[in-house]
Amino acid sequence: MMLTVYLAMLDTEAEKQSFEKIYKKYKDQMIGIAFSILNDKYYAEEALDDAFVAIAKTIHSLPQDDELHTSNYVYKVVRNAAIRVLKKNNKSAPLDVYADLNNLSDHQSPLDNLIDQENVKRISDYIKGMSEDSRNILMMRFLHNMSYVDISVSLGINLNTVRTKLKRGTAILQERIEVGYKR
Repeated sequence: MMLTVYLAMLDTEAEKQSFEKIYKKYKDQMIGIAFSILNDKYYAEEALDDAFVAIAKTIHSLPQDDELHTSNYVYKVVRNAAIRVLKKNNKSAPLDVYADLNNLSDHQSPLDNLIDQENVKRISDYIKGMSEDSRNILMMRFLHNMSYVDISVSLGINLNTVRTKLKRGTAILQERIEVGYKR
């Protein structure tokens, strides 16, 4: 387990307890953020590992009683780690994540599965053509089921800005879908 490796980096019991609390509370959201940026499971895990190493190195400077500060810090660290991994690997983030057919019902016929696969691909293509802002916010909200507050914190933008961009991005996506189906 990686938690043991991270804890071995820390000196005091208080630091270990603080780190373990952060690890357990934020790990799933952090991997979601990294994946939304990288769209690759292995790169997202690499970014998550880098983020936890960075948190372990700075755990002594985090305030113990300021949850908002801690969550902001954690989200920024993982976002920056994911961006570094993206740049390091010179990878353009494809949106193949939408083509994950494991979520399809087992009760569908092969034809229904094929139709769903085509719809997922079409929607993925529409999202690919959107601005990075809209693309990231749509993925965070609908793919990772992140709350508006979590999106706001992870992107470092105002909550009302998230609402506005999500509303605009959804409208653009809906328009693209409607135009695409009219062809």
